[in-house]
Amino acid sequence: NNLNWNIPAGTSKTMLVRVDLSNNTASGTAGDGYAFDIAAVGDVTSLDSDSNTVNPGAASAGVNGTTSPTQVLTVKNSGSMTLATSADSPVKGAVYWGQTNAPISKFRISATDEGQYIEKLTIAASTAAEKADAAANVKEVILSYKNKAGSTITRTQSFGQGASVNFNWESTDANRPYVPQDGSLDITVNANMKTKTEGATQIASTPQDVFFSLDLMDSFNNSYVNGFRAVGDGSGTVIDGTGSNIADVAGAFDQYVYRVFPKIEQVALSSPYSLLGTPIVFKFSVTAMGAPGSNLRFDNEHNSSGSINFEIVASGQSSVNTTTSTTFSILDESGTVIDTGTLRSIGTPGAADTSQTISMAAAASGVQPGKNASISFNFGSQDIEIPAGGTRTFSIRLDNPTQHYGNAGTTGRAPDYFQVTLQDDIAGLINWVADYAGNTNSLDQASTTGVLRSVPLYGPTFQR
Repeated sequence: NNLNWNIPAGTSKTMLVRVDLSNNTASGTAGDGYAFDIAAVGDVTSLDSDSNTVNPGAASAGVNGTTSPTQVLTVKNSGSMTLATSADSPVKGAVYWGQTNAPISKFRISATDEGQYIEKLTIAASTAAEKADAAANVKEVILSYKNKAGSTITRTQSFGQGASVNFNWESTDANRPYVPQDGSLDITVNANMKTKTEGATQIASTPQDVFFSLDLMDSFNNSYVNGFRAVGDGSGTVIDGTGSNIADVAGAFDQYVYRVFPKIEQVALSSPYSLLGTPIVFKFSVTAMGAPGSNLRFDNEHNSSGSINFEIVASGQSSVNTTTSTTFSILDESGTVIDTGTLRSIGTPGAADTSQTISMAAAASGVQPGKNASISFNFGSQDIEIPAGGTRTFSIRLDNPTQHYGNAGTTGRAPDYFQVTLQDDIAGLINWVADYAGNTNSLDQASTTGVLRSVPLYGPTFQR
């Protein structure tokens, strides 16, 4: 009644109807449904420019379906939330002592029916086996998220109770994490790692893997009230660690801790890739990933303290009237030969070099067609030490390609080919000194499958 609303001929306007439900309590978790409609054409009355009464046509009645409405407003007492690992959470990888802002985990918090302010959040290493490694190596946990205004906020905090950290925000803090209604919020968890002087630990008395993940927890120090707290943007309803769908969420993958580790990358070779002369068949760089003051050392005292095992994909004759094997040389960036060898059947990576040289003679003890050959680069002529952040470049030269890769496709089969690869399917394909102490008693480190993210590598295919 008393509505003063003018609609010019040939135009249309939209009326938005709002209702006040602040004093209503919904019945049950499913909520209550409300629908609004025009019951009869006589319920809408207007005057035209000649002051004649006008009612809408019969088709305007029941536009929302009357007793079977198509548009229903559902009213609930509060919204709900779910916690999950984000799809782009960091994969398994390596971090080093003293690394800052190292990516560890990423989580996604979703809200339904109502936006949510996060006021308490707990991040921790939750499994017993990983708590000690996390506490010994993580200096600070870094949380990144967005507030209601859409600004990215970063909070940094040290572990409090055990290997856990509890983030808190006041109810008046505009920088609280905010989960939009029927949307989601990504929370990134990074870490500042301890240095050696701060107590970082990689090994005890024998080589061992040190690793952890940082998880999103529903409790802190056995308190679900303090572990997690969210407040509904409209209802003010509090959801704590006991709430529906609120439970511990593990980080997607573990992160492995080293004082220093190698990042091995392929260096492009110029074409043509021909098996003539003594071709360089693979070139790669090794960068020492570590904080200043640390050194990546490949020691030739033993294969477990310094070796890189490459795999070969090749054709060639495996049964000829000679016992001469295919030979190779490893060169540094100045062209100096620092290791030589023959193609080998892979033994136990990192163990003493007892793998059998593949003889090309047709003898039961020589030919092994069931295995790919391996080039074991064990730094035979000199130790290599690379300071943190430094890079060395090496090349693999095939010294006698015509010995077993001389077929150019003239004998009724395809031309011979030869490819060098560095795989990541076996632990210990790469070995270095874990924490060099200036003597041969320094402990060694073997690569763990899937941790060194720069591998596998596939060199170009050379052909005769």
